[in-house]
Amino acid sequence: MDWRAASLASFVMWGGYAVLGSVASNAHGEKVNIAIEAVAVSLVAAIVVARVGLGEFAKATPTSLTQASMMGLLSACGLLAQFYAFRVAPDDKQGTVVMISCMFPILAVAIFHVMGVLHITGGALATTKQWLGCAFAAIGLWLVSVK
Repeated sequence: MDWRAASLASFVMWGGYAVLGSVASNAHGEKVNIAIEAVAVSLVAAIVVARVGLGEFAKATPTSLTQASMMGLLSACGLLAQFYAFRVAPDDKQGTVVMISCMFPILAVAIFHVMGVLHITGGALATTKQWLGCAFAAIGLWLVSVK
């Protein structure tokens, strides 16, 4: 699958995810959602391993496993924070919760850029177009966040 198609599929799934996460958090709370999320992730992981095997684990290094572990922890904690925000935000601010919490790519572009400047493996210098996109996204974030 082309990276653009995969990105679009992710976009569509995350859109549905945000709406369903909001509705479910308001119905039963974020703790139930995070538990169900863990089961779903485990199921997807089991399907992936069953289909492709464990061959890629041979490529794992202590550094990459540490990075992946930190990624998983940040993802789970960020998700729990988003579910909590869904539960405590007023009904008319549910979309704002999504906009704020899903603007993480702006931060990621900045982190990748700093990594690139410092010549850290995996870093990538942001282009002018990417910085403009970040600026417009930040303006959009501000517009939906102000009272």
